[in-house]
Amino acid sequence: ELDGKVIEKSSPEESIRNGMVLICEDRRGKALVCSLSVKQNTVLSNIDSYAKLGIVNEAKEKSDTLEKIASLDIKTEGPDQVVSQLSGGNQQKVVFAKALLSNPKVLLCDEPTQAVDVKTRFEIHKLLRSKADEGNAVVFVSSDLKEVLEVADNIQIMSGGYTKELLENNGLTAEQVLTCCYAD
Repeated sequence: ELDGKVIEKSSPEESIRNGMVLICEDRRGKALVCSLSVKQNTVLSNIDSYAKLGIVNEAKEKSDTLEKIASLDIKTEGPDQVVSQLSGGNQQKVVFAKALLSNPKVLLCDEPTQAVDVKTRFEIHKLLRSKADEGNAVVFVSSDLKEVLEVADNIQIMSGGYTKELLENNGLTAEQVLTCCYAD
């Protein structure tokens, strides 16, 4: 349920329209088209908003992409650089740029810092905290318990596909979380 509206199993297009985005762990295989440019990848999920009567507003695409490059500090030669030429961390920032361009209310983040450098990891954490502070929902999945404890306000324990326990992260320790994970 989002804003009082029940969201049934929806397509990616419907999810984006409803304000939900997915930051998946496989950026090269599922989130980016590595042969396309930074700009093409950034606007891909919102391509319809850049075209009218079949004519693409390339100036708006470029302007929006440059804004995301600056705000996310993406290290690139420019919006026309092929995304496969970027480092893994900067590729992940392009994934976030694409997601944020749709002004999401819910960010579903599946291992969003996987295979990125320490600086980019910190920047992603800061970005997600900022989005949460703005009132957006951030669902953060990570196999790194230390990272979860650093980032999460609440930790939902799941087992066998069912929710087991919701823990408020007020100084939780790894031991406390693991105890809940393995308690019967």
